[in-house]
Amino acid sequence: YEVVTGVPLVTAIAPYSAMLPPKQLYHVIASLTDAVLEHVLTPLPTDIRDTLSHVLKVQPGARGRACSHDQEAAIHMALQADVDQLTQMLLQAKTQLRHVELDRDALQRQLCELVDHFNGVLQDKEETKHVAAVTEMKRASLATQLDTMVHMVMSVIPLAQQVYGQSSDDFLAHTMADAANATVKPSYAIDQSTTPSSLVGLVKAHIRHTIVSKGCIAKWATSHSTNVPSLLDDHPFLGNPADCDASPNMYL
Repeated sequence: YEVVTGVPLVTAIAPYSAMLPPKQLYHVIASLTDAVLEHVLTPLPTDIRDTLSHVLKVQPGARGRACSHDQEAAIHMALQADVDQLTQMLLQAKTQLRHVELDRDALQRQLCELVDHFNGVLQDKEETKHVAAVTEMKRASLATQLDTMVHMVMSVIPLAQQVYGQSSDDFLAHTMADAANATVKPSYAIDQSTTPSSLVGLVKAHIRHTIVSKGCIAKWATSHSTNVPSLLDDHPFLGNPADCDASPNMYL
C-alpha cells in the first residue's frame, strides 16, 4: 500500500498514529475491521485493491483479538499474586540480610574486644618481664651490698679487737644496728650519760672517728702488734683514755 500510494497504511487509517507510543499504536492496529480497510482501499486501482483486500482481510478466527474482561482480571490476579509472593520473598531476604549484618557487627565487636584483651595481656607480660628484670637487678645489687658489707665487717673485726678488746663484739653489733637505722638500741649500748662531757674528750672522740674514716682501718687491720698503733699513742689529743673524764664511747 505504501509503494502504491506513498503513505503508510497505518497513517492512512489513523493520521495521528505518528504521535502515538508503540503500545497505543498496537491497540489501533488490533482494532482494524473489514469496513475500515475497505474504506481505505477504495481509492486504489481494482487489481491492487483486490490483492490488498485478500492480504489484509480480517479473519477473527485466525488473528488474536483483545482479551475479555474476565481473562484480563484472571491474568491481573495471577500477576498480582506473583508480585506479592516476590515481594514477600524480597522482604524475607532483606530481613535475613539484616540479621546477618547484625551478627557480623557483633562478631567484629567481639573480635575487637579479643584484640584489646590480647594487647592488654601482652602489655601485662612486658610489664611483668620489666618488673622481674628490675627485681633481679635489685636482688643482685642487694647481694653485692651484702657481700661488700660482710667483707667490710670481716676487715673491721681485727681492728675492733685491737682497739676495744673484749668489747669489740658489742661495738660491731651496735655499729651494724646503728647503720641499719635500728629504732631500738641494743641492751649492751653504753648510756649517753657516760660519754665524755669535757671539751677534750669530745675533741679526742671526733679526731679518732676522723682518723678511722680516712683509711687507718686497713693499716691497723694488717698490723701484727697487739697494742694500739703508735699513731694514736703519739697524737697529742689521743692519749690514754684514762686522761678523759670517761671511758671511750662504744658509738665511735
